[in-house]
Amino acid sequence: MLMRFLVLDKTQRIATTGKFPKRVSRILEEIDKHGYESTFAYYNSLQVEFANDKTTITVDGEDIVSYTHILLGGHYVTDNSYELKQLIVSVIDRWNKENPSKKILVQNAHAIKMMQEYTKTWMANICLQYNIPHLKTYFSANRDYHLNIGPLEYPIILKINSGENAIKLIDGEEKIKKNIYLVRSPEDWHEEVLDSIKENDYIAQEFVDIGEDLRIFVSKGHVIAGWKRISPPNSFLTVTKGSTYLYHNDPTDAERTLAETVARALRADFMAVDIIYKQGKPYVLELSLHPGFNAYETKCLDGDPVNIADALISSFSEEKNP
Repeated sequence: MLMRFLVLDKTQRIATTGKFPKRVSRILEEIDKHGYESTFAYYNSLQVEFANDKTTITVDGEDIVSYTHILLGGHYVTDNSYELKQLIVSVIDRWNKENPSKKILVQNAHAIKMMQEYTKTWMANICLQYNIPHLKTYFSANRDYHLNIGPLEYPIILKINSGENAIKLIDGEEKIKKNIYLVRSPEDWHEEVLDSIKENDYIAQEFVDIGEDLRIFVSKGHVIAGWKRISPPNSFLTVTKGSTYLYHNDPTDAERTLAETVARALRADFMAVDIIYKQGKPYVLELSLHPGFNAYETKCLDGDPVNIADALISSFSEEKNP
């Protein structure tokens, strides 16, 4: 049977006319190399019908059950696209039960079922449920971090809980800016930080002043590649102008074990685990079920790249959307 891939992703925050997101372009390129069919669509092009005793999801008029493989890219919290992901998993789950000879594969279906919300609080909770080392984190529903940082000590990092970036007007041009702040002391709560936490849900996390972190890619429970990111001298961020990227395709046993433990706990088909060292031991910093890899392919030094896009389109659970 001919493989037919449906590739879904979020609309670009700062769009470039006629161009797909870089991650999507690479995935479509590898699908084409294999001679498979593919359709790309943004989540906002989906239509959902709840009628005739079933839920039907279509893309530009075509039922998603006409595809053999579905790849779910990034999403925005504000437009309900993560809920659409969960709905797709549910619809395909029912289809597979009713049509066992025509099963459709949805990448990371089980992980999406586990992650009721795609937030840093949910990620932290899952890590703790499975005894996975994770940086100490604190969430306050009333956003009073300037008054109370729970079990943490200064300095702390503030990250938006959804993981979404902001768009800032810099030198007259719209640019994407990460919603991350470093607060070094109780006296360091400046106006920009206070205004931002009033408008958005943030989490507070212990700050590890090491200046580098790792991203480890895991396919079907096994590490396949990775990189190291090193912050520039003038920044605490490892993802910023002037950062250094190095290939890290052969992680240590401890790093490999940590990344694979996370992936197996989630039963993720393909994901990335960001790792940081604290007191000589690796800890989970971030998780991603739809990781970007453009920097891995274009910025890394000292090594040879693994074909992440090709690995991604081959990473589907043999259990066929459990």
